[in-house]
Amino acid sequence: MLRSLFITIALVLFSFATTTVTRTQGGQTSTLEHFAPSPTETVLHAFLLCCGDGIHPQGGLIEDQNGDLFGTTIDKGTCCGTVYELIPRVSGYKRQNVYAFTSSADGSAPHGTLVAANGALFGVTQIGGSKGFGTIYELVLTGAGVRHIILHDFQGPPDAQTPFSGLVYDGAGSFYGVGDGGKNFGAVYKLTLEASSPRESVVYRFQSQTDGENPIGRLVVDGAGRLYGVTIRGGKTGNGTVYRIGGPHEHRVLYDFEGGTDGSEPTAGLLVGNDGALYGTTYGGGVYSRGTVFKLASTAHGYAETKVYDFGPAPDGANPVAGLVVDASGDFFGTTSAGGAKNFGTVFELIPTPSGYVESILHSFDGVPDGRRPITELMLDAQGNIYGTTTFGGKGWGTVFKVTL
Repeated sequence: MLRSLFITIALVLFSFATTTVTRTQGGQTSTLEHFAPSPTETVLHAFLLCCGDGIHPQGGLIEDQNGDLFGTTIDKGTCCGTVYELIPRVSGYKRQNVYAFTSSADGSAPHGTLVAANGALFGVTQIGGSKGFGTIYELVLTGAGVRHIILHDFQGPPDAQTPFSGLVYDGAGSFYGVGDGGKNFGAVYKLTLEASSPRESVVYRFQSQTDGENPIGRLVVDGAGRLYGVTIRGGKTGNGTVYRIGGPHEHRVLYDFEGGTDGSEPTAGLLVGNDGALYGTTYGGGVYSRGTVFKLASTAHGYAETKVYDFGPAPDGANPVAGLVVDASGDFFGTTSAGGAKNFGTVFELIPTPSGYVESILHSFDGVPDGRRPITELMLDAQGNIYGTTTFGGKGWGTVFKVTL
């Protein structure tokens, strides 16, 4: 994804500590220390297996103009997952279900971060629908309640199926996502909102292992309408790819991971950095085989990959599953699903310097009460606060948390 959001003024003003940061450059790692405010982590909600609450969030958060947070859980509620809202109050946050999925026909296991567009919320369910292959849905919030609309009911090949990640909106009436399909190597699909009815089509079917296998993570769409994404497997060595789709059936592999120090198994969507380059994470590979952060920049001869950071031995984090977010200063923020002091994952910051990036571990998860296994992208608010979810931990069923810098 309630406990108190507020941190005392004394803590904000006077909680300072020596923070250890790590620089990785050319495979060599060194540590630095600097005097800075200590980040503070707060649990905003711990999910419970009761009371209509959802469990196991596997999507990030979005925020509306009132500061309300919206997210998804893949299970429970009525039976099959929820879309929830956290409403800020003086004493903390109040959770309420925006929508609880009621049956497999309704869609089941909502997954990925929601998209707010045209005054509504849009998302996907991994399974359910008439064929059990998942759905694309819209939630229209009105004064009279919430209206749930199934925009597309995945039918299986030749259609896509089992959407793996949330949607991306191009701002012109179309949504894009990835899922299983084609020859079991995966598919990229498009949903266009039309006056008569929504229209779904498969933009690209991955044809072979060298083409890329199992697309995953939210897509990125550029100003020219081109899509960028990753496959967790496939490519020349089977360790995953970064690809671009320029139009219907126009696919290009931009980078093949070799599975060594360059990284392997990218599992999250890409980010366009402030410099226009593509940034992402890999679950494995790197100098320590614990994952990497990478940069992919366009050159006169194609695309060149540069290592930004290697995740190292504990207490560093390991095995990032989520992608990155960036602030106006060019600092990157993300999570690791493992590593940290108790191997329950971390929240980290990568700070650019003239000699490379340095890492600061903002929070190392303890499991109880703060959660464990963060696997979704973070959200930054206008004040620079960090929000995210953990799939497990807290009271056993996952948490929504905030990190105040």
